[in-house]
Amino acid sequence: METGGRRLADSQTRQLSISASESPFAVAEAVGDALMWWGEDGRLLYANRAASQMLGFVPCLPTSLPLVWDVETDLDEESWRARWRQIQQQQQSDEPNQNYHPFTYKTTYRCHDTRTLAVGITAQLWHWHGSDWVCTAARPTIPDTQDGQGELEFLPANGFSSLPDYEADCELALCGSASFVFHQDLNLYYRWSLNSICGLMAADVAWKSEWEVFAPEDAERLAAIKRRVLATGTGVKQETFVEINGQICYWDLTVHPKRNESGEIVGIVGTAVDVTEMRTRSNQLEAMFMGTLDGIVILDDEGNCLDANPAACGMFGVELGAMRGRHLQELWFPLDAEPMWQCFLKGDETLRECVLCRPDSTQRIVEYAATAYFLPGKHLGVMRDVTEKVQALQALRESSARYRAIVEDQTELVCRFKPDGSLTFVNDAYCRYFQTRPEAEIGNSFLSIVAPGEVERVLQHLTELTEESPVGKIEHEVILPNSEVGIQQWIDRALFDEAGAVVEFQSVGRDVTARVQAERALRERDELLAAIAANIPGAIFRWSVQPDGAISLLYISDGLTELMGIQPEAAFANPDLLLQGIHPEDRNLFLTHLQSSEENLEPVPIEYRILTPQQEWKWVRQNSRFSRHNGGERAIVDGVLLDIHSRKQAELELYRHKQEFRTLVENSPDIIARFDAQMRYLYASPSIRTATGIAPGAFIGKTSDELGISPHLSSYWRMAIEKVFQTRNPEVIEFDFASPTGIRRYQSRIVAEFAPDGKVESVLSVTRDITDLKRAEKALEEERNFISAILDTVGALVLVLDSSGQIRRANPATTTILGQEEAQLQNRYFWDFLSSDQGLESVKAACQQVAATGKTANLETYWQAEMGTRLLISWSLTALGNEGGDLKYIIAAGMDISDRAHCPNPSLPRTRARNQPATAALFLNGVP
Repeated sequence: METGGRRLADSQTRQLSISASESPFAVAEAVGDALMWWGEDGRLLYANRAASQMLGFVPCLPTSLPLVWDVETDLDEESWRARWRQIQQQQQSDEPNQNYHPFTYKTTYRCHDTRTLAVGITAQLWHWHGSDWVCTAARPTIPDTQDGQGELEFLPANGFSSLPDYEADCELALCGSASFVFHQDLNLYYRWSLNSICGLMAADVAWKSEWEVFAPEDAERLAAIKRRVLATGTGVKQETFVEINGQICYWDLTVHPKRNESGEIVGIVGTAVDVTEMRTRSNQLEAMFMGTLDGIVILDDEGNCLDANPAACGMFGVELGAMRGRHLQELWFPLDAEPMWQCFLKGDETLRECVLCRPDSTQRIVEYAATAYFLPGKHLGVMRDVTEKVQALQALRESSARYRAIVEDQTELVCRFKPDGSLTFVNDAYCRYFQTRPEAEIGNSFLSIVAPGEVERVLQHLTELTEESPVGKIEHEVILPNSEVGIQQWIDRALFDEAGAVVEFQSVGRDVTARVQAERALRERDELLAAIAANIPGAIFRWSVQPDGAISLLYISDGLTELMGIQPEAAFANPDLLLQGIHPEDRNLFLTHLQSSEENLEPVPIEYRILTPQQEWKWVRQNSRFSRHNGGERAIVDGVLLDIHSRKQAELELYRHKQEFRTLVENSPDIIARFDAQMRYLYASPSIRTATGIAPGAFIGKTSDELGISPHLSSYWRMAIEKVFQTRNPEVIEFDFASPTGIRRYQSRIVAEFAPDGKVESVLSVTRDITDLKRAEKALEEERNFISAILDTVGALVLVLDSSGQIRRANPATTTILGQEEAQLQNRYFWDFLSSDQGLESVKAACQQVAATGKTANLETYWQAEMGTRLLISWSLTALGNEGGDLKYIIAAGMDISDRAHCPNPSLPRTRARNQPATAALFLNGVP
């Protein structure tokens, strides 16, 4: 059966191009009632699944769809059209905002298998896709044994299936709907519910009464509706409202009595649909209708007034009660009202003007627009009072005529344009300037003459004009007819309407190109001067000197404040402040310079000291130029005062360094010389006379060959200097030279001197007499060889220790006796070779004692020799200091006395048997 119902729906969809997802068919599929939509000609538009199951239709072709009289046994085509008109008339007569009264009747359906089924019908008129349709909702009825009448009950769609299956199908369909479905018992306790509404869930109401779910006043309101259903046994469809979570929610509430098998009322079932949004929109529309300043009237098909808002009543000058029922010709249109009304009903929505005849004999001019059939049988008219506007426009036209006569005679450029920029007027001067005609400019944008880079600024200027400040002035560039750029000054006035909106701009302009260019050149010169003045380390000035010697300051830059702490304004008021700021020792020099320059009119720089804001003296340099004015009576001085303090300090510092360098060089025993790339002497210090017997001045500008230096030595020096020029690295050479006192050994260090560009410009040599040093080194070497010979031949053990006790050197006798190479002994500690740890601390203490006091210490220790042999060594530790008296080394001299330790002669002192413990005997300062 379900398959048949779907095929029926599919056939209908193919025939009428509708879909079950379209409203209202999407809702119909979820409803348990048998719903069908019929046309006036009896044609079936759509049937939901329940209707397909009830009738058992399984059509294979669209032509097999039933007509309404094929389904209802007591209908034919004529009676169906009569019923159609009856349904249409009843529902169109329902008053607005009243409860809806559906058209109900009972009939018998003829099923596809020829069965008949008694049903109760609820019919409603639907307007969908531009056509009217009748929707019928059918429920099977059960005959009443007492009076033969039946009541509407929920039964399975085929009339024979089991009730539980049908209820399951209904519950499944309702669970997906937007309705809150519920069942309450006679005490109005919720027995079950489906879905949610306004955040209220089924679990929130289960087994609760109205008073447990809602506020008391809401509960009473709902209960009153439901009690009426219980009392009358008649279903109710009514809009109501409740408060949920602090929000007012409007519900479209439908309640029906629920009966048992005996027909007794055992409770109610109902649905609630959230219509809050629809109600809110309705309230908003009503507020707009009542609060708008435009007049709104609603007319019927005959042109009689049905309703009007307060603004419309004010325009007509009558109360709402007096307006209702009156024809538009009495209130609104002139004598030709009927043709205009018919034109409007045909869809002409042209904005028009008309005259309202008011009861007080006054007339108002209004603009109106109308919309026909905004609701069935109802038409909307919207009016706006434009009386003052029309009168003002008339006055404006008269004024414009006078204004045009005046404007046309002006030499300035005059134009008017709308807020969108389109020109509405240009005078003759405007046309002459831009070489055009008025008719060619009207309607064009005034921005067409504005230079592209100025458009945004011009528009911003216009937006700044307000009713409080309607006039503004602007200068901007324009494009001239020859494509050159000119500059114009415009005075713009914004014209406003009564609402404060700009309706037009009036502008008067003139060419200011020459003036602006001159001002621009002057401004650029001033900006350049200011930029120069701000970026020089000093101040720019101009003063005049009168014949009597009086000085007047004409200009001085802000740099004066930084130099002397004097504000320019104070200097203008009292020029003597500048003279007072000059160092007392330099004032006479300044005045003498001023007088001399004035007489000779020659620029003469002068340097002097001024007092700074930090109360310090600072050096400045004044460069000035004098000129004569007024026939030579007045001298004008233009100049600049530069801060040269850093330069002066640097010069003084350089001079001091030069003096120090000269003193150092000229008194140094080393020979200091400078050479260029051709090996010529650029400088030679005085000490060169001692080495060569030649005066230093004789070396300048000459090479070694020219000075008679031996060719071998000259060549040696030349190679060294050339190498420094090439590698840029220092070079050290040694050589012998026959001085006046004999052959001397010299060492020279040659280094490169670099120019600012990084190239080697010259080389500097420092030559030192190392004859005595070489002799001392030779004597030291001979002494070292002599000591080494002694150490190598002596039979005693000799070790050289540092202050920490580490072995630095050992003689051959020590390496032979101990059986270890010198390298094995070096960097090891003196006590590392003890045969045991016994006596270790005593040995360390002896070394520390010698290092600290410089006194000799004597001790005997057992040392571990080659092949594990223990040797008893008698040691003498002696401190060896440097020239400053500080400890340099500890000399440990030892002798193998192992044989003495085994000698039976008791006269030998401190002998020990070899098998006795290795105990060191320490003698410090002769004390055992």
